[in-house]
Order: sequence, then C-alpha cells, then structure tokens
Amino acid sequence: MVEQAARDAGAVNDGPPPGECPEDVKDGYTRVSVEFKQFLNEGDEIKGRLIGKTQVQMKGGRVGKYTVVREGDKQKVAFLGSVQLDELMNAVGVGNDIWVIFMRRERRSEDGFEMKIYNVFIRNLT
Repeated sequence: MVEQAARDAGAVNDGPPPGECPEDVKDGYTRVSVEFKQFLNEGDEIKGRLIGKTQVQMKGGRVGKYTVVREGDKQKVAFLGSVQLDELMNAVGVGNDIWVIFMRRERRSEDGFEMKIYNVFIRNLT
C-alpha cells in the first residue's frame, strides 16, 4: 500500500525488478557488459585486443586483471592472472593482440602447490 502510494507520487523507480537486466539500449544509454573468463580446463583460451591492465587485491595477494576485446564477437572479456601468467603479461602492452592458452597444471614438489601454466602469444601488427 505504501509502495503503491510512493509509486503514484513518482517516488519509486519503475526500472526492472531486482535481479533482472534491462534491455541493452534504453533512452540512448547502452548497457555496459564485461564477461568474466575463467581458465578451468586445459586448452581454454582467449584471443583478442588487450584494452586494460590493472591489479586487484585477492585473498592470496595482488594479481593482474586483464580486459580484452575478444576476436570475432567483439565482446569485452576480463580475466585474472596468476604468478606465471602475470609474469608473461608484463611483456604485453595495452593495444596488442594476444592469445592466451591454459596449457596444464603442474604441482611443485617442495610445497605441493598446484600452478597453472599458460602460453601467451602476441600478434605482430607491423
């Protein structure tokens, strides 16, 4: 009852219900959309143009966060780094075309820690 009175008075947002996405374009605005990529299985990959490099604080420390515009569908995709992946990505500048492939998992014998191993390729644009 109170909500209906507030709605009648123009005080309640008539947007979509919580949890529902509005249409992609509304009143000249385009919805921002960034897919999050996880490398779960050997052979998982992403190809595209690197458009952003930042660092984020995670429970285990700081890791790289990378955003690419994926080849083909031009969707923005973000993924998190790791010790090995971050080291490889240090050689990649924003604006480069990259191809990241999750190759395998390796277990370090000294502490039993499992590490993901990646290959990173840069496309020569010259």
